[in-house]
Amino acid sequence: MNRWIDYLIEQGYFKPLACAAHPTIDTLPDNIAHWPGEWREVVEERAAIMECDGGLERSEAEGRAEAIVRTMYARWWESKA
Repeated sequence: MNRWIDYLIEQGYFKPLACAAHPTIDTLPDNIAHWPGEWREVVEERAAIMECDGGLERSEAEGRAEAIVRTMYARWWESKA
């Protein structure tokens, strides 16, 4: 999973989090609205896939997508430490 995130960063899909607009953080905020935009986009994409292809209700798909992306972020952060 970390290689996938590193690839997206290298390709310019994600911006480094250590900048004035998004200080370096080791966990994502509780409220998704306060997440950096690139991470919110990943949640929205995964939720849409689970809803459309997986047949999940919207709220369940969003909850699962958030959990997945929080795990992805934590693993990515740990790999940078």
